[in-house]
Amino acid sequence: MILVRFLKKSYYLLIPALVFAGCWTLWGVLHPEYLSYQEQYQLFLFTWRYFLDRIAVVGGLADYLGEFVVQFYYHPETGALALAFALTLFQILSGTVFSKLCGEQNAKQFVYSLSVIPTCLLVYAFTDVNVLMSFVMAMILTLAFSLCARRGGGAYHYICVAGLFVFLYWLAGPVAFLYPPLVILAGRDIKRRWIWLCVSLLCEVAVALVVHRIWFDQYPKSELLLGINYCRIPFMHPGILYAVTASVLAIAVISSFRFKFSNGFARIVTPIVSVVLLVVGALFINDGFNERVSDTLRYDSLVRDEKWADIIRIAEAKKPADEFGLQAVNLALAKSGILGQRMFEFPQRGIEGLLGSYKLDNTSCLVTAEAFYHLGMINSALRYNFDLQEAIMNDRKSGRFMKRIAECMIINGNYKAAEKYIKMLENSLYYRKWAHNARRLLGDEAAIDNHPILGNKRAVRSERQLLYSYPEIDRLLGILATDSGGRNPLAWDYFNAALLLKGDLQTFTGMYHYSGEMFQQMSIPKHWQEAIAMYWTFGHQSFDGIPYPVSDNVKTMIATLAQTMMQNQSNPSAWRGRFAGTYPVYFLESQNKAAQVADNDQPHHE
Repeated sequence: MILVRFLKKSYYLLIPALVFAGCWTLWGVLHPEYLSYQEQYQLFLFTWRYFLDRIAVVGGLADYLGEFVVQFYYHPETGALALAFALTLFQILSGTVFSKLCGEQNAKQFVYSLSVIPTCLLVYAFTDVNVLMSFVMAMILTLAFSLCARRGGGAYHYICVAGLFVFLYWLAGPVAFLYPPLVILAGRDIKRRWIWLCVSLLCEVAVALVVHRIWFDQYPKSELLLGINYCRIPFMHPGILYAVTASVLAIAVISSFRFKFSNGFARIVTPIVSVVLLVVGALFINDGFNERVSDTLRYDSLVRDEKWADIIRIAEAKKPADEFGLQAVNLALAKSGILGQRMFEFPQRGIEGLLGSYKLDNTSCLVTAEAFYHLGMINSALRYNFDLQEAIMNDRKSGRFMKRIAECMIINGNYKAAEKYIKMLENSLYYRKWAHNARRLLGDEAAIDNHPILGNKRAVRSERQLLYSYPEIDRLLGILATDSGGRNPLAWDYFNAALLLKGDLQTFTGMYHYSGEMFQQMSIPKHWQEAIAMYWTFGHQSFDGIPYPVSDNVKTMIATLAQTMMQNQSNPSAWRGRFAGTYPVYFLESQNKAAQVADNDQPHHE
């Protein structure tokens, strides 16, 4: 009995507590990479001009509030708290609306528990990385307005509701279409409210069309009816967002019916329904995550934070499934100084898995841009980051990209251009401190040269202005490595890796011999030794006289591999599995694939 009384009194706190805890765990512990991704595609500025630019568009206040929240995603733990609070507030407001619409005391808790349904749908919507926080803010504004609206009846009351709807429509966008039905359902005139409900829906569409005609003729009607800033991709309107809106309206309509629950029935059914909805909702939300997308965002977030050990640990547990993840792993190996020791332990996919070719989207080149920066290819890093920012589909700016652009310009000595970006970043929250410190460096050559990061990048960058195409990227890496006079071991590792991935063993062996003195402080890594030893066997019967310090273990492995292949010419699996994770296996498989492609390209005759 005591437990029942406690649950009855704390019921309106228990569900929000569970929603908050679940949302924070989901975004703060299980999938923080989604928050990092969202934050890097906007830059919230504390300026009046930024505020006015946002509210000048239908739904602008919701967009402004949404971007204010998203800036806290810079630290995912903090961002998860902000997002969990917003989603919990949506649940509380929607549950309160349903409870107020319900006239029966015993049914209030039941309809309140139904607020879990639109909340779970809303959380599920955020498994799509292009759904924006402005939609949540629009829903919160609409529900808050409906709760604050004065209850009444008659034509005068509904005219006031229509007038307030126009104001809310400007602040929140098309989600405001919920406002008149919610207010009308709560009205005192029960017999006529369904008539007023239909009239209000027609008036809403008319208002949207009038607004479109007078102020926003440049926007398609679909944007004003379905939302301008609810999704990052223009003219895309994910159906899940309108499932959220429809669920709120449907449950509100159900709540307005005068159904009765007995006291005992309510005590039994309501907790059961709540538990079932929470469990089913959790399973539904988990099903919304795309594993490949999550892996991509996770690798990008870790590369951004330079958590190289974490990248390697994740790749050891689960091999990267595409070039994006492989680029992140190879960069992590190189920054950890073990690229030549371990890169072929992971399934390499040619040069694209080292440095990706240029692609016209805002995701594919993220790791490539970071690799260019760490390699000292500053102009390429600058170009890629600039293009990544311009590729943001809703025309926002990015704190991450602007910071990197400013760094590249400082390294190159373009201080006036760098100052423009620094000035904007000074008006942000999390980039402000960096911007203030960067401003002190402008024009101070000695300070830049002594800077632990910028000074190093300036020291290893190539002074030559070079034009290159992607198939020549290995040659560019060779120039970058040799021009540095041994000060850029990362470029040397990437150069060697590029040659091996292309299968150019002749150039690899010759250049390693030529540049040996330049990098004599570095021992020859295991995979490099494997390539040298294998190439040596192409023209020699034994390893006698090999001029490179190849270990006995590598020599033995190459000899054993050759013998095993001869004994199992018709059974490649006999040696592939045994010698997996070595360069010779990669080389032989890539040569076999190239031969198959060449054979398929030949004309065939019947």
